[in-house]
Amino acid sequence: MIRWNWITRKKIVFDLVEKKASYSYKELTQIAGFDAETGRYFKASRMYGDVSRQYPDNTDVYYLWGKVLLLQRNFDKAKEKFALVPESSANYKDSQDRIAQIDAPCR
Repeated sequence: MIRWNWITRKKIVFDLVEKKASYSYKELTQIAGFDAETGRYFKASRMYGDVSRQYPDNTDVYYLWGKVLLLQRNFDKAKEKFALVPESSANYKDSQDRIAQIDAPCR
């Protein structure tokens, strides 16, 4: 985009294309994990959602996302995310345990 600056009588060129850095799956999950550890749960949850859309084949993100949702006390959504962890995942047993804890009645 080019604009004319009437004061200096020169053309000003604006670059409107914002270049975003492309991060790997591991880097994105580390950033989101750091956000969760430092108490920025909403930001971490939003980032895990972005990661799940960018890397749909990496299903371990659902386990991490579910853990953050538990910290936010959003139990229904956490249960949904834990249910998306496949049996082939190393986190499958833990996610099933967490689903059972959510479903267990409070004493």
